[in-house]
Amino acid sequence: MGKHLGSTAAIYTVDRAHLTFLESAGVRPKFENLGYCEGDVKEFRDELDERLQERVPMEISYAMVDPVHPLRWVGRTKLALNVQPTTELIAVRGTIEQFLEERLGELPQLRPFSPHVSIGQLQRRVAYREYKDPTRLVPSWADMPGEIALNGAEVFLNHIHGDD
Repeated sequence: MGKHLGSTAAIYTVDRAHLTFLESAGVRPKFENLGYCEGDVKEFRDELDERLQERVPMEISYAMVDPVHPLRWVGRTKLALNVQPTTELIAVRGTIEQFLEERLGELPQLRPFSPHVSIGQLQRRVAYREYKDPTRLVPSWADMPGEIALNGAEVFLNHIHGDD
């Protein structure tokens, strides 16, 4: 269940939860340079979805949360579960990179692989001690998950493809 905490923060709903394999910042300029319209991006996404369905093993049913640093910041205000990059997850990222290179002619400049699941966003300035240790934001009685169930791989290209 999502929750807005006034002007302080928002906790995301479960339906917004997803494991981020690749942040799309480097892909968007490539699409724009190639003159992709919304339909081209949808076709690209559908083809990548098919590739993932073919090549991603169904045995990847969960991802492990880093037990030492379970939370991390994505950008300056988005809080995320810090997922450990296992061999299986690295292979999925490799499949995505291979597809990008084949389809775009070259691999766009991408951020290093840093899998995470965004769980909320602070809507106020993050204090230095919170930025250094985001677990300070979690009540002492709350348990951090050790693993996250995965239910498949699907492509989401953020705001590149409109509202589809």
